[in-house]
Amino acid sequence: MTLVIAESASTYSVMVSDRLTTKWRGTNLIGRFDEVANKTVVFLSGTEGVAIGYTGNAFLERMPTDEWIAQQLWGDAFMLGPHGDSYAMYMGPPKVRRSVPQALFHLQARLAATRGGQGVTLLATGWRRRRGRLTPLLVTITARRNRRTQADMRMRRPTSLLSRRASVGASLTATVAVPSMPGLHPVRALGQGLAAAIRNVSRTDRTVGPHVMQVLMIPGQVVCEFLPEAEHVIRFGDLKPSLAVPTAYSPWILSDGGYVPPQLIGGGPVRVPGGGWLITMAGARPLQAAGAPAAFVYSQRRPKAP
Repeated sequence: MTLVIAESASTYSVMVSDRLTTKWRGTNLIGRFDEVANKTVVFLSGTEGVAIGYTGNAFLERMPTDEWIAQQLWGDAFMLGPHGDSYAMYMGPPKVRRSVPQALFHLQARLAATRGGQGVTLLATGWRRRRGRLTPLLVTITARRNRRTQADMRMRRPTSLLSRRASVGASLTATVAVPSMPGLHPVRALGQGLAAAIRNVSRTDRTVGPHVMQVLMIPGQVVCEFLPEAEHVIRFGDLKPSLAVPTAYSPWILSDGGYVPPQLIGGGPVRVPGGGWLITMAGARPLQAAGAPAAFVYSQRRPKAP
C-alpha cells in the first residue's frame, strides 16, 4: 500500500507520493521493506509531460515496479552502472517514441498482460496535446482480475479557477492545508500541503511512510523535490575527505534527451537536459565543507525482489 495524491489544473500539475514499501505474508503485514523506495516516474515527450505514481505490488517481473514502468515507457533495457547494482544515466533518444496518451495506453495493455499487474494501480497527471493545444490530464489506470484494464482518461478541461485532485492507495483522511509563507511559490506550497497530508496519514497507517517525493510541473518545466520527515544524511567514503552529506532523492525521469534513474543528491540542486524541458532535481542543502563540490549525484541502488 502507499498513498499517491495528484492535482491538475490548466497551468500546473502536482504529484506527491510516500516512499515506503512493506513486507506481507498473505494478508498479514510483517514490517517495512524499504523506507525510501521510489514510486514515481516522470515521462516527457515533446511538449507533453506526465508524472506517474503507483500503489500496490512493489515488484513486477522480479524488478521494482517503478523500474518496470520506466522500462515499458522507454522500450528497452537500461544500462547498469559500473558496480552492477544501479543504473547509469543515459543521454540520447529513446528507442521508442510515444506521445503521453500512447504511453499510458501502452502501460494499460502491459499491466493487463503481466502477472501481478492486477495488483497495481497507476495515477498520472500532466498534459497531452489535443487539437494543437496542451490539455490537462488526470488518469487512473487499474488492471482487473478479468485481465482487462480500465482507464479513466476523461477530464474536464480546467479553467484558471478549476482544478481536480485524485488519490490512490490508502484513504486520504487528513484535510489538505496549504501553507502560506512569504516567498513560497503557490504551486510549491500546494505540494507541501499535500505532502503534510500524507505524513498525517502515515501516523496511523503502517503502510504509508512519512518521507515524500514531490513533482511539480508547469509546461516546459519539472521540479522534483524530496520532502523527508527528518533530514537524511549519508556518509560517502569515496569523497576526500569523507563527508556526511545531507541527501535528497529523485524519481525516474524519461525524456526525448535520455533517462535519469533515481538518484541520491548531495548539495544541489542539479539540472539535467530533458529534450526541451527544464528539469531540476532539488538537493537537500548546499555542502559547507571546504573543497566540497557544489553538488554530486549517485544512482540509487535498486532493491532485490524478496
